[in-house]
Amino acid sequence: MKMKKKIISLLLLMFVVVSMFTFVSVADENEEIKNVPPLGRYSEAVNTLAAIGIVQGENFDVSSPVTRGEFVGAVVKMCGVENILLPCDTEFSDVKKDYPNSGAVNFAYQMGIVNGFGDGTFGKDKILTKEQAASILVKLLGYEPYAAAYGGYPSGTLSVAAMQGVLKNVVIGDFAECTWGDAAQLIFNAMKTDVLRTKSYPESSYYTVEGENPMTLWMGIHKTNGVISSNDVTAYNGASVAEDGKITIDNVQYEDNGTGAFNYVGYPIKGYYSVDDNNRKLLCFSPDNSVREEYISAENIDGKTNVNSVVWYDENNLRKSMDISGCTVIYNGKLLETPLTEGELKPASGELRLVDTNGDKKAEIVYINSYDVMIVKSVRAAGGIITDKSLDKDGYAKTLKLDLKDGSLKYRIIKDGEEITIDKIKENNVLYVSKSKDGSFINITASSDRLKATVREIGDGEITLDNDTYKVISSAEGEIKKLRPGERATFYFTPDGKIAGYNSSVSSADLQYGYIIVGSIDMKGINA
Repeated sequence: MKMKKKIISLLLLMFVVVSMFTFVSVADENEEIKNVPPLGRYSEAVNTLAAIGIVQGENFDVSSPVTRGEFVGAVVKMCGVENILLPCDTEFSDVKKDYPNSGAVNFAYQMGIVNGFGDGTFGKDKILTKEQAASILVKLLGYEPYAAAYGGYPSGTLSVAAMQGVLKNVVIGDFAECTWGDAAQLIFNAMKTDVLRTKSYPESSYYTVEGENPMTLWMGIHKTNGVISSNDVTAYNGASVAEDGKITIDNVQYEDNGTGAFNYVGYPIKGYYSVDDNNRKLLCFSPDNSVREEYISAENIDGKTNVNSVVWYDENNLRKSMDISGCTVIYNGKLLETPLTEGELKPASGELRLVDTNGDKKAEIVYINSYDVMIVKSVRAAGGIITDKSLDKDGYAKTLKLDLKDGSLKYRIIKDGEEITIDKIKENNVLYVSKSKDGSFINITASSDRLKATVREIGDGEITLDNDTYKVISSAEGEIKKLRPGERATFYFTPDGKIAGYNSSVSSADLQYGYIIVGSIDMKGINA
């Protein structure tokens, strides 16, 4: 079974690497999520198109063939007219008003972008070839006269498409079927290609204007490159903290807009944004190609780690190290203004993210995420109180209290990849809770993932349920080992796919939760 992964933005690269398993969601225990291949080399194209609404990102299957009708439906969205295209009967016998992409096919035909077949059909359900896809895009971009001059379809079309970069990252030839991965890449390339214009006076000629492409001309989308220098909590390299809900890229503020860019302070990035009432809204972004990252779980950090070098073991149990001398440290979401200590580099629970921003194999930025784990018993949203199912040493329920009236306190809650309010946290959600050194920022990452399964085998730090093996958080190992093979239970997962607890009884009076909170949350300056 594969775990449900929500794509929240384009190139939205989350802190944690989520294991690919299907979990039973809280809303529907019978829900099964389709297993699809990884995006691979098409990831930037697919994620970008998903963020701006050209394709559906969730469960996008790059290997699935695309039909002619589906491709035209996606391509026309580049023209910025999809909101005014109404279903209609067309010139083609197989494209009637009841076909979802009838308006798009009609528009493309009227604009001379597509043609049909001799029998009067468009072939809406025929599998598209890559050559046909290239032809549609070359016509859309205005380069058909150049294609004709180079010999027409297909050789002239492909020559022009290649020269303009439309075929980048796509292998083409022999009229092979076009997959959705190919289609996304072709559309992504075309979206950034300058449109060919015609000038009739004083004589007929063709020209382009740099930067005038389908994104900027028809979709109102612009590109930005630069360093994310701040978010609304912290700032990097002398920048000012941004306004609420915004990030700063080279001194210009943008709405984060659910992209997750606030997690990438200090990164050089490339992104896309729109402008609404003079407000720049980030649509998607990705780290620059020069950026290299290492994500290191707390349990894999070697004891030889110090303030000049991080030493760890990778997934193959190979020992690695990276120079971090002189690095900038962001501790639990906020710039660390005190000297870095070895203890801070070795959290009991959490992870390190080492960021090499320029490819010199040295980390210029180190993100430290040190958190406590909670399994939610109850939430009092009005009072900002979350109660844990574990007890402290005195037998009292542990609680996290957020002073919602304290204007100096900022907190962010992310659940299943989306930012939420505190009332959306529910019983049995598993929380990672981290707090900045000065207590002014609290980050809560929540997971609702759970799985009903039968225990097959229990090992050190892991458990096999049905046919899959999962890691167990260290504080839960003792309780997990009380289970026996053949026993069936509901297991609750952390945001990064580890088991935090379980419920092995139908009777609520006999519920067992196999977890212990690691450490405790310091409430100083946070309590209501």
